[in-house]
Amino acid sequence: MDRLSDNVVLGATVLRVRDVDRSAAWYREMLGVEVTVTAAIEHPTAVFRFGQTLYSMWQLTEGEEPPRGSVSDPYIVAVVPENLEGIRTGLVAGGANVTSIGQGNGFRFFRVRDPDNNLIEISSPDSR
Repeated sequence: MDRLSDNVVLGATVLRVRDVDRSAAWYREMLGVEVTVTAAIEHPTAVFRFGQTLYSMWQLTEGEEPPRGSVSDPYIVAVVPENLEGIRTGLVAGGANVTSIGQGNGFRFFRVRDPDNNLIEISSPDSR
């Protein structure tokens, strides 16, 4: 029997945002991510890439609520090989809502929220 996991390549993760243009600017300015595709078929969308993974921002429709901001919501985990402190310092300098650096399960990490309360964890293997 074929298993789904044997035949799947993760296509994209979708983030729900209030304003695609504003969010795309935040991801570009704060994280250095460039949007590769924009469209407005059913609703405004933008696609960007972290490493080899695609992320799609979909604009919320009138009356839709943004993420609750809970750690139980889905969130992005970006693993960087080094310079965790420098990345965090740059985000703080840019005015981002950033946590302090924590440690656990062999990683050091911090979390940052985008303007729509989507959570992003930036992690680095703890080599200390």
